[in-house]
This record gives sequence, C-alpha cells and structure tokens, in this order.
Amino acid sequence: MRSSACLAALILGCLALPARSAFTPDSPEVKAAVAKAVAFLATDGANDPRIGAQAMAGLALLKSEAPHDHPRIIQAVQSIRQGLNDDSLRTDMYSLAMSIIFLVNADRDRYEYDIEKLLKLQGETQKPNGAWGYHNALFGDTSMTQYAVLSMWEATEAGFDVPVERWEQVANWLLRTQDPSGGFGYQAIDPGNFTQVMQSETPLCMCTAGSGALYICSDRFGLVNLGPRDEKKPEDSLPDALKPVGKRRHRPDRKGTRNVDSRRMERARENADEYMDRKFNVEVDKYQFYYLYTLERYQSFREAAAGRVGQDADWYDAGVRYLLAKQGSRGEWDNLCGVTADTAFSVLFMVRSTRKAITKARYFGGGTLVGGRGLPHGEGSALLRQGRIKRQATAGTADELFAAMDDPDNEHYFRAIEDLEELSFDADIADLDSMAAQLKKLVSDGPVEARVAAVRGLARTRNLDHVPTLIFALEDPDAEVFREAAAGLRLISRRLNAKTPPAAPSDKERQDEIRTWQDWYRSIRPGATFDSLSPP
Repeated sequence: MRSSACLAALILGCLALPARSAFTPDSPEVKAAVAKAVAFLATDGANDPRIGAQAMAGLALLKSEAPHDHPRIIQAVQSIRQGLNDDSLRTDMYSLAMSIIFLVNADRDRYEYDIEKLLKLQGETQKPNGAWGYHNALFGDTSMTQYAVLSMWEATEAGFDVPVERWEQVANWLLRTQDPSGGFGYQAIDPGNFTQVMQSETPLCMCTAGSGALYICSDRFGLVNLGPRDEKKPEDSLPDALKPVGKRRHRPDRKGTRNVDSRRMERARENADEYMDRKFNVEVDKYQFYYLYTLERYQSFREAAAGRVGQDADWYDAGVRYLLAKQGSRGEWDNLCGVTADTAFSVLFMVRSTRKAITKARYFGGGTLVGGRGLPHGEGSALLRQGRIKRQATAGTADELFAAMDDPDNEHYFRAIEDLEELSFDADIADLDSMAAQLKKLVSDGPVEARVAAVRGLARTRNLDHVPTLIFALEDPDAEVFREAAAGLRLISRRLNAKTPPAAPSDKERQDEIRTWQDWYRSIRPGATFDSLSPP
C-alpha cells in the first residue's frame, strides 16, 4: 500500500508539472527581456567608447527592430568613420569585423563606401597563415577569426566582392588548427599541414567559434545547403503588395574550390558537431554572454545545413532560461566583455540574430534588414525590395516627381521627396544618368532630403562628368549632404584609402576636402574649372 501511495503521488506530481517550455523570440518573456535590454542600451550606462562595442550595440538594436535613426545607431556609424579616419581599426580586429557586420545590416547602400573600405582593410590585415589575430602577432586567433569570417559572409550576401582567396586561406587555417578532439583552441597552434596537433586549450566558446566559421566557409564553397527542405518561401504567405519585386543582388557562385578539400571540411564539421554534443553546457566558466552569441551562430548554421530551421531547440530554451535568471535590474548582462557588449551579445542570442540573417539571405538577398523602419506612411502600395519595405512611388513619372519638388505647395511635395530617396537607391544607373540635369538642380536648391538623395544618385552613376557637382555639394551647409558627397567622390574615384572627413567638419576641414578633390579631378581632367556659386 505504501508503494502504491508513493507511485500515485509521483504520478500526480508529474501531472502537476508544466510541460517543457519551448521558447521562441516571440515568447512574451523573451520580448520583455529584450525590450528591457534595448532600453538599457540607450542609457549612459551602455556608452562604451570601444568601436566594436558600439557596433555590437547598434546591431542588437537593429535586430530587435529599433528605428534606424536611434541615437546609438547613429553614434556607432560616427564612431566607425572616426576609426577609419585615424586608422585605429587596423589594429582592432574585433571592431573591424563588427563594423562591417553592423553597417551591412544598417544600410548597405548608404554605407557602401565605408563597407568597401573596411573590407579592403580586412584583407590587408589577414595574416599569411589565413587567420586574423593580434596586431604584429604571428599566430592566428580563433576568436577574432570567427568575426572576420562572419563579416565576410554578411558582406558577400549583401553583394560585396570578397576575394575567394581570402575564403580559401581562412578555411584551410581552420582545418589545420582544429584539435583532434573536434574542438578549437584560442591562440591556435598551426602545424603548417593537415596533421592535427593538440591545441593548448579548447573551451566551449572556442569550439562554437571555430565550428561556426567552418559552416560559414562551407556555405561559401557550396558544401552545405542552408535552404529549407520544402519549397515554401516566406513571401508565399504575404499579400501581393508585400512580395519581393524588382532586381535582387545575386548571391555569389557557390561552386567548389580546388584549394579546399571538401571531404576534409565535411569531417571537420562532423568532428566539431560530435564534440559539441558531448561537451554541451549552457553555462561556461567565463565570457558567458560572448559564448551564447557564438553558440547561437554555430547552432543556426548547423540547423540550416540539416534542414531544421524553425524547429524547437533545447539549447535555445536553456540559454533563454539562463539569461532570464541573470538579467540585471537595469536590463543589462555583464561578464568580462563589458556591460554594453555583453548586453548586446545576449540580445542577439534571444532574437536569434543569425537565423534571421540566414533566412533573409536565402529568400530576399542582401540589403537592409526588414524591420526597424516600419511600413512607410502615406498613400501608395508597400513593396519589399532587396529586403527593405518601401512605398510605391505615387508622384507619377520622373518629370512629375521633379516638378512636385519644385513646388512646396504641391500635394505630392513630401511624397515626391520620399520617392526620390528610393529612386537614388534602386534606379538603374543609366536611368540616373539620364536624370543628371534634374539631380544637379536639386543639389543646388532642393530641400535637404532631396539634396542628399540627389547627391547619392549622381554618385551611383560613377560618371566622372558629375564629379564637379559632387565637389560643389561639399560646400552644402548641411552635414549629411557633405558626408554623402564625400562618400560619393570616394566611390566614383575608387580612392578607398582616402581619409574619411569628419562627420561635422569645420570650415577649414571642409575647404581642405574641397581642395583635395579639385586637385584630384584636375589631375585626370586638366583645365577643369569650379564655380562655388552654382553646380557645373
């Protein structure tokens, strides 16, 4: 009887226990924790001066659908440009990679020049062995390398050209430095061949770092398929007005490479997966929140390669429970990486940042994240182009659009300005070139939003005939017009090493910038003249 009573009590106790909670980014507990963390990232308590930390915070805000004009996002952009100015990013591999990832997600078109310059710098800092690491150190660093690989993938998916040799070199370095157990070391020991040697330490955070990078490189070489197993796409369930239209940036060719052994890559992934399955724990000794972000990245690529996108994940549930228990009263998390970075790491884990990136890349191609800006206001149909929700042009033809902007009393005045902004991003280069005369007029006397869009449109043509107009725009009293003109001149000239001007230039800095570009233009077109009162 005693045994029966105990069994009955056990059964009743089990029935009283709630079912295992399968958390998702949309779970109320997760959304509440993320909202609290986002609010913290807007406070002075999260004002970390490190460029990488600011980029991390900006990325966390973007992925949690904060507006693109959030002060922390603008601050991160300015910090990155200052780092390009003073060349401090050359010796900070974390910040360099995170800057690329952040700007690609923020707005790959608007920051195209900055991203290209960062990618060029990243290529210059890759070590001869194929890895990235501390400045002037010969060995490679698995932690830094993982971020370089992720930034290369994000940039490639957004349509930027990352040389295949850069991918091959880092992939072979990862293969050479994997521990025989399947894990990865921190400061990797590179034997110079593919005979694996014992690494000095193989903590879980390094295994997720190296393994995630293996999956990313495998995707680049077409060795894994990150697409879903069924044919249904997210846009199939969207109303017609929200389905993708227009041109998309094409993903790079996924054909294999003769310089990376596909079977060796497959064995390396399998060994890493087995190591993680044996050793997995949601809690680690140090760098806890850094680890959770690398875990989410590794697991997201692994799930996608196995066709398990969208399924419940025990590791995610365990991570969410841990984060909910450890979140501070201000909404922060903090463990050795600094409160700003650790809070950003935690947010990126909870919103499934990498899974979002993989889904976006597979279905919508590169470009700005869906979300963050919301549906455009006003009349007109909404469109989804290159991953960005937009409103259809409603001001009519191009001639009608420009006419509307000439008349502030026109009922389509503000709508026309918004349409020009979209036009500057999406129109064919030939179409923009045919509108040059009207765009030049706007640079001279249009409203500030139209001046910014017109400068951007002229720069996208890459037509040297428009350089004098862009130089003229450097005199614009609005700092955003100045910045757009400076970026456009670097884009047209392909002078990616040119020093980036300050975000808010002094009179002297502005005149120095103007003289620099006038001298350059005269060097290729002797006799060119410039009129500071009206564009040529």
